[in-house]
Amino acid sequence: MKLNQKGQLDLEYYFEEIEKRGIIEVDKWPKNIELSWYEGIHHKRTACIYMDIRKYSERVSKDFIDTYKYLQLFYLNSWEIISKYGGYVEKQTGDGIMIVYPIDDDEKILDPLKLANEILESTRNNLNTFMQSHNENKYIIGLGVDVSEVIVTKVGLPKHEHHLMLVGDSANMAAKMCELAFDSIYVGCNYKTLVDENFRDHCDFELIAHLPYTIGEHKLSEEKNYNVFKFISFNVNNKL
Repeated sequence: MKLNQKGQLDLEYYFEEIEKRGIIEVDKWPKNIELSWYEGIHHKRTACIYMDIRKYSERVSKDFIDTYKYLQLFYLNSWEIISKYGGYVEKQTGDGIMIVYPIDDDEKILDPLKLANEILESTRNNLNTFMQSHNENKYIIGLGVDVSEVIVTKVGLPKHEHHLMLVGDSANMAAKMCELAFDSIYVGCNYKTLVDENFRDHCDFELIAHLPYTIGEHKLSEEKNYNVFKFISFNVNNKL
């Protein structure tokens, strides 16, 4: 990926490429990901990060072509960070992206939060600066993060051989956290507990809401309401 002098994705370059070529494709599998992790069927501790753009449908109705160009930049800007951390884009739904991140080592517990925070900050400081310089309204995004034990395997037709299927709570809960977040990152109590157990005092969170322990037929917790936390910041006094 082409970077600018600040080490950020060179959005001016890619915007010109999009105008010339219409679409920029990237490899869905980061070079640094361990592909063998996804072979067969696994029961793994996995974080899911879900993100989308707020009020995106309003943009589409006003100017589809320009909206498409800037959405491409949003994907590319996010992909540069996802690839850096070795995440996998499991799903794209219009302006929404679902990222899968296996936590097979306790040292990686903070990585999903770092990934989410870097996307949020890069959207605010890189992408939105570029968009406003082109007289476009900035993107407001929300991100949700949670973790659970999930069953992971590859499914689909041969043409889509790398499509993952996840069965577990973290995907559902990350989506619910994302729905609540506005220009912020919300995490579920499963992930917050995991962070506290291994990296206490490294992050600051604020308790935001208590979801009922069931939503429809989906059970969130055996005994109590499911707490939702807003990520505030990393503690600079602790080395990450």
